[in-house]
Amino acid sequence: MDASARPNPFRVSTAIRFNLPTVSPVELHFHNALGQRVRTVSTSGLPPGNHVVRWDGRDDAGRRLAPGVYLCRIRSADSERSI
Repeated sequence: MDASARPNPFRVSTAIRFNLPTVSPVELHFHNALGQRVRTVSTSGLPPGNHVVRWDGRDDAGRRLAPGVYLCRIRSADSERSI
């Protein structure tokens, strides 16, 4: 799985781009600089190909997070990648 985030660091939102080789559910876990999970985005089975998920910089409770650098871990049925 290829993946990237643009822009990072970001102010308002960022786009997570990734490619899936097969149909798969996907989980995106966003972590702050301390390694704390701040947001989880889950999808049902996505088809093979290129995908974009936009993150609005909010945590799971809907609160806006401070601008900065965040780590995103993407998990699919076949692989896992951090960006």
